[in-house]
Amino acid sequence: MHRSLVAVATCGLVALACSKADDDPGGCIVARRVDECCSIPIAATERALEQQPCLQRWDRAPDVAACPAAQQCNLRTCPDTFVLGPWTRVAERSGSSCVFKHECSTVADCTFASNRSKCCACPEWAPRQLLGKDPCYVEDGRSPARSCDLCVDTLPCDACAARTAGRCADDGTGWKKCLLP
Repeated sequence: MHRSLVAVATCGLVALACSKADDDPGGCIVARRVDECCSIPIAATERALEQQPCLQRWDRAPDVAACPAAQQCNLRTCPDTFVLGPWTRVAERSGSSCVFKHECSTVADCTFASNRSKCCACPEWAPRQLLGKDPCYVEDGRSPARSCDLCVDTLPCDACAARTAGRCADDGTGWKKCLLP
């Protein structure tokens, strides 16, 4: 009889631990609504991306198969949303929600990296912390995750521009970002 009580108590604790894990929204990433043309970036949980097919990573081409409404925006030219705006390329948890955070505090927090989810991606000045959160952002000489390198090797690409080291600075909106001169 004593063993069955222990088993029930253990099972109850495991069930609580499992339900807590099921409620875990995961980490935070920068996303956008692909069914809204030229939508601005938002800080979102990984769970939200799993549950809402039209909420997708900000730096990826829209997955029209997952969100057919994104088709309406495919031919539209949108401004580069990270040039100006009160957002960054990095998000973190603050209590129960996700918020943007500074990309850097010094220039050492920035590096040249390529977003290998895009064909012919040239290195860009990016926050180092993005490399740890996004398997498609890689430094030179590193291989991306298999799901990221979607381009055919024979695709002709233009040469990348010469690199000029950037800086870590306030962009005028109050955020410290990895910026090119």
